[in-house]
Amino acid sequence: MKNESKFAVMGLLAGAAIGAALGILLAPQSGRSTRKDISRQARKAKREMMDQYEKMRGKAGNRAADIIEDAGDRVSAKADRAAQSVRERSN
Repeated sequence: MKNESKFAVMGLLAGAAIGAALGILLAPQSGRSTRKDISRQARKAKREMMDQYEKMRGKAGNRAADIIEDAGDRVSAKADRAAQSVRERSN
């Protein structure tokens, strides 16, 4: 995921959380009820942000594994060619 995409997702989540909090604060209800709603929305926003973080972390881990595998394949291929070259020169 590109940095711009990461920032867009994080901005979207932050904007949603701020919008929800403002909506709750401006709604005509008691202080206790408002505090409960804010707490509930905060927990929900935290869960959503943690889910998004885990998804991005998983994608980064998968990408790193792909890079390492590709590098290993290249090193192995070069080692095979070097060994072949040594065998050919020995004969």
